[in-house]
Amino acid sequence: KSYVCRWLERSGRKDLPIVLQKPKRNCVVDLKHLCRLSINRSLPKTLSRTKVLSNMDKLPLPTRMKGYLKEYPYIH
Repeated sequence: KSYVCRWLERSGRKDLPIVLQKPKRNCVVDLKHLCRLSINRSLPKTLSRTKVLSNMDKLPLPTRMKGYLKEYPYIH
């Protein structure tokens, strides 16, 4: 759900709407997931999903890691 939050200055005169851009993390993210995000962000966004997946095959990574990269549902 979307909530409207307001930040009040100490003087109480101004209030500003606040929009949260990223969710608060409740746990530590796996290093392998952070690597997957970094690799995914480094690939050109203009490519189709099939071309991105074929580019992943060319990366100098172990086969298991390539499989983990391809499992990610949010590949641009």
